[in-house]
Amino acid sequence: MHHVVSRVRINFCHAPAANPAMPEPIILLRLFVEVASQDEAEAEMRRIIPELEGFGTVAPRKVEQYWKIPENWEITFDLHPAGSPLEVYEQLIALTAAEWEIGEVMEEDEDRWAVWNAAPGFQFLSPRAVWASVDLLPKGINHAGDDMEFEDMDAPIVRTPPAADAS
Repeated sequence: MHHVVSRVRINFCHAPAANPAMPEPIILLRLFVEVASQDEAEAEMRRIIPELEGFGTVAPRKVEQYWKIPENWEITFDLHPAGSPLEVYEQLIALTAAEWEIGEVMEEDEDRWAVWNAAPGFQFLSPRAVWASVDLLPKGINHAGDDMEFEDMDAPIVRTPPAADAS
């Protein structure tokens, strides 16, 4: 089941593309998995990379414990699509046929987004996945009016230790 909702723009703050006149389209994939540790989350990341490589060049960005739900770990990838970015975006979403909420698009070259929530009988990239977002950024990641910041794409994955229990 797909749900279409109103348009939302996602803005990112990054170093400019190598050729600012021709930004490179990118797909940002965020996958939350339910695992017990950073090591298990990293193992899931390594297991998923070969599957994503069929869609283009994959650059893991981070593995981090989700602060709201400690048993969930966020795995973030940058995917540089092989072929048509829109087709790759649509193929990723087609990996599971249900539970996608898809943003409405007003213009052809506009950012596109889809959010997936786990449901019985469906999975996306991992049997441990509980939530995912797939964002197609046809103008690359250096939009004007940037207001969201992520780690440098070329930086190695940083291990983020779980927060110490204050009690």
